[in-house]
Amino acid sequence: MNIIRGLSGIKGRFHDTVVAIGTFDGIHRGHQAIIKKTVMEAGKLGSKALVVTFNMNPVSVLKGSRHKIFLISTPDIKKKVMKALKVDIMVVVNFTSNFARMSPEKFIKDVICGRLNAAKVVVGGDFRFGRNRKGTVSLLKTMSKEHGFKVYTVPAARFGGEKVSSTRIRKAILSGNVKEAARLIGRYYTITGKVMRGDGRGKRLSFPTANIKMDSRAALKPGVYKVRVDINGVMYSGVANVGYKPTFRKIKTRKISGKKPLVEVHVFRFSGNLYGRMIGVSFIEYIRPEKRFLTEAKLSEQIRKDVCSAGETVLRKQLSNNTIGGFNGFNKRKQEGINRSTFKKGGGYRVPGSADCITDREDKISNRAFQG
Repeated sequence: MNIIRGLSGIKGRFHDTVVAIGTFDGIHRGHQAIIKKTVMEAGKLGSKALVVTFNMNPVSVLKGSRHKIFLISTPDIKKKVMKALKVDIMVVVNFTSNFARMSPEKFIKDVICGRLNAAKVVVGGDFRFGRNRKGTVSLLKTMSKEHGFKVYTVPAARFGGEKVSSTRIRKAILSGNVKEAARLIGRYYTITGKVMRGDGRGKRLSFPTANIKMDSRAALKPGVYKVRVDINGVMYSGVANVGYKPTFRKIKTRKISGKKPLVEVHVFRFSGNLYGRMIGVSFIEYIRPEKRFLTEAKLSEQIRKDVCSAGETVLRKQLSNNTIGGFNGFNKRKQEGINRSTFKKGGGYRVPGSADCITDREDKISNRAFQG
């Protein structure tokens, strides 16, 4: 996939592109329908599927810093998902106040027809564009006849009887309901970051963690989560704390003004040095709020319970073919950081540093899953 930064980055002239336009924050189920339609129409023409998106949410520019909206998909995640959806070209427009003042008619003439040379344009039914959002799908269709391109509208996706929207997803994420967010997005909510050195307390407590700072444009409810961790394309299960380490602060407040929360991830069945490496953390389920403990011993005891809870639930999902990306055969399970030696004879599944988390009966069921 070719990524172009800004409209000025377009060199030369495209030939009969099929264009999708939108913020596409989260690239949720509704966005995916638009992009898939774009790719399909490009295939029919034998041309390029081109997506125009923005470097930030337009609302943050139009309404100022007081209305700053966090991104569901950071640029790195958006790039990966667009590529997976078979987009040929992604144009990332720097959304500024000057760009926002462009009239709908000028946007159609100079951008859609001029810079992009669109043969077809695919948008959602509620698409708005141009100064003061005066541009509508109706105007786009009217002017398409004059300029010689076709317009396709894709109806909004619905889930649970309601429209799927980025606003609905943000509310779910901020409330800790990452399960609901995953259903609306069509995949787990994921952040990426570079592993940095911590103070070593996790290792001292027998639960070493990979620590990453959250992107300033992302957000999560502080607390403990069941997660999956992408390390060089290999997925591992784990448990993560998102927050401000209240046990080791002199103040009792969880939120520190002006500070972004730290993500501390304990990765199951992994040993190695992650310092300086980029990892992806996908949030599966919210376990509990962040909590201040009076002693390290009490904290260690709670972490053990969290790890046990996350390890048990995630393992069941990994051994089931009823989950997203279910497993078919031992090789895929091995790629997930699971191997036969994970299971103890006559005992339960042991998460490193934890008590036995799965009963003997469940262990037998788990072992049978590897047979055949």
